[in-house]
Amino acid sequence: RSSDLWQLGEHGEWGKYTNWEMGTRVPLFFRAPGMNTAGQRTSALVEYVDIFPSLADAAGLPVPVQCRSNETTCTEGISFLPLTVEPSRKWKTAGKLDALELGP
Repeated sequence: RSSDLWQLGEHGEWGKYTNWEMGTRVPLFFRAPGMNTAGQRTSALVEYVDIFPSLADAAGLPVPVQCRSNETTCTEGISFLPLTVEPSRKWKTAGKLDALELGP
């Protein structure tokens, strides 16, 4: 699967730009030097926008602030590194998915 949300006959749909859950779920594997929690699984919601802040966090670099209003250097994601230590911790309960519908 990819973020393209292609439906190949599921739910009677043929094409992309659908928001069926099965088209929005993508497995994520993450490994960083020094991590000793190999094989951990979580059902926590992680989004593509969380990847950059997580990589910065894992590399020991400053994690950009979350976008609020007029910041010029910000991210919409948050680091999911805490999930690698405690996979069952409380986490976000919703994500954002934009889909473009192209005309009739």
